[in-house]
Amino acid sequence: MSETKTPMWLNAVVLIGGTLAILSLLGTSYYFACLDEERGKFVYIDHVFRDYEKDMIKANKKYKGRILRIEGTIADVLKDESGHLFLMVYGDNLFKAVICNFHPKHSEQLSKLAPGCFVKLKGKCVGFTVGVKLVECQFVE
Repeated sequence: MSETKTPMWLNAVVLIGGTLAILSLLGTSYYFACLDEERGKFVYIDHVFRDYEKDMIKANKKYKGRILRIEGTIADVLKDESGHLFLMVYGDNLFKAVICNFHPKHSEQLSKLAPGCFVKLKGKCVGFTVGVKLVECQFVE
């Protein structure tokens, strides 16, 4: 009786596909990532939060003033004290939020969005308040 070996690439495809299926079943719809366009370095948003939790001064040197790209699911569309709409995108809990502020000219587009919508945007990081805060946000393709 001869034993048939499964190609390594097929094992990898099955492993990755299975992992993605399990993550989707666990409700990871608020998972998102950042891309620091100035350095071209892809970072998971959890790493950004971890950096801020570990050392805020060091994290500000790394991220503040840099353009970050966000791809993720909207947790909420809110109004600030001036009446301007902004987006909240949550990570795995309420304490890990990206606050995305837009120019008022985007108000009509923002008003059409709702929690659960998937968005791609970029904005300038201004640091960490109750979450990572991006300003001058723009939608991207």
